[in-house]
Amino acid sequence: MRVQRLLVSAAVSCAAVFTAYAQAPEKPSPLRTLQPVKNFVTVTDQTIRSPKAEDWVFYRGNYQAWGWSALDQISTRNVRNLQLVWSRAMAPGINQATPLDP
Repeated sequence: MRVQRLLVSAAVSCAAVFTAYAQAPEKPSPLRTLQPVKNFVTVTDQTIRSPKAEDWVFYRGNYQAWGWSALDQISTRNVRNLQLVWSRAMAPGINQATPLDP
């Protein structure tokens, strides 16, 4: 009889804890959009089949990951004039990117 009371007491205690946990308010997500993306364009099948040269819809440019661009605004004559416009700090730890092709 005493063991049965102990088990019932433990079950009621667990039920109370789980009920309180289940009803706890959810924490707000730290990720939220501060501003909507202006001029957002949806990627379609047609876009993927034949993307514009200036629109890289794949990582490194295409399915083969060439990492090469046909754009010619930057040349050997003006590359020295490039300047850093923005940067983003990376999270601590290992952050290894794919190396750029020579």
